[in-house]
Amino acid sequence: MKLLGRSAALLLSAAILLLIAGLAVADGYWMLDAVTADQGGRDDVSTTWENASDTSVMGRSTWKWPEMDQPAITVSGFAWSGIPPLMQPGQRYNLTVYLNQIENNWAGSSIVIYPGWPNNIHDLNYLNMSGVGYGPRVDFGAGNGLAGNNSLEIDAPYHQPADPPYYALLINCWLYHDWHAVQYRYKWMEGDLPSEYETPTIMIDSLDQGFMSDGPAGDPI
Repeated sequence: MKLLGRSAALLLSAAILLLIAGLAVADGYWMLDAVTADQGGRDDVSTTWENASDTSVMGRSTWKWPEMDQPAITVSGFAWSGIPPLMQPGQRYNLTVYLNQIENNWAGSSIVIYPGWPNNIHDLNYLNMSGVGYGPRVDFGAGNGLAGNNSLEIDAPYHQPADPPYYALLINCWLYHDWHAVQYRYKWMEGDLPSEYETPTIMIDSLDQGFMSDGPAGDPI
């Protein structure tokens, strides 16, 4: 009986140690390893996305349905900054989004950054995704010459051994019916932060805010 009791105690101790190990925070950092972009929306809306880079895009959308007296037109410039090439768990990073709604006679446009686990970029139902938080956002209703920006600090997540090995920052630009999205994917790397690091060959520092100086400033809604 004593032997059986001792074996049970040892098994319980081993199970507890495994549980603790599984909950332990892994030592490492997040490294940017891929950037993907895509766009989509309604087939009965004409939208073009121009001058697209890793940090900005210009969108033009038009449509006219039978009950409308005149075509709906939306022309907006989107930009964002602060995307880090490396992230340390627990550190804060300041992200900023910019929106210049040059022309809009119908609905509006918006830009938002979603931090969270990566997902199929075509599936924009991020509000129902597990592990997704909110980053900075700017949006306007109908109106011409509205410009604004918004910044927000995000916390780089800690990594548990059972967590997915990837994290992402998704930038979503909306022209009412159509969207353009850019997803920055980070890979979890074990070990210490490298002392020397070469930024990937993507234009993460190419933000041109020149278009933001045109037109009167507006307040994000």
